[in-house]
Amino acid sequence: MAEEEASVEDWRGAVAELKQVDQTIEELREELRQFEIRRGIIANREALLRQRLAAAGQVVTPPAGTNESTKSTFGGASDEAPSEASPSREPVMFNIDDDAGYPKITRPTSLEDWEQGLEMLNAAGQTRDRAASLRAHWLMNGGKTSGNSPVRRS
Repeated sequence: MAEEEASVEDWRGAVAELKQVDQTIEELREELRQFEIRRGIIANREALLRQRLAAAGQVVTPPAGTNESTKSTFGGASDEAPSEASPSREPVMFNIDDDAGYPKITRPTSLEDWEQGLEMLNAAGQTRDRAASLRAHWLMNGGKTSGNSPVRRS
């Protein structure tokens, strides 16, 4: 009987570990999709800029490791993003919903978001408002005035 319970517990542990590994794999796949989308956008921008330079008379060759047809180096499938941009001399207009063809990102990128959030918190503590800074300093000192303060209480 105790042997059966131990086997069931081992099985439950293996199931939990399997679920955790599956979740990690799914997170990695989602992050890879995000990078593939990002690569497609950057590759299209590079191709557009190369076309503009060619129209201006400058010939540039794509950097090593990239295809001129903006194909992925991993799967060979085209990563072309839907874009209304053209190599004309007119200004390029983009809509906010230009990324409508891309899958929605369901979770933020972990490391980048943490770094950005910490930078924002750090910047928030460095106020440029002198009055607010002095009030915060006064509150941190318990509302006490220093001995050399021009304000004296009787």
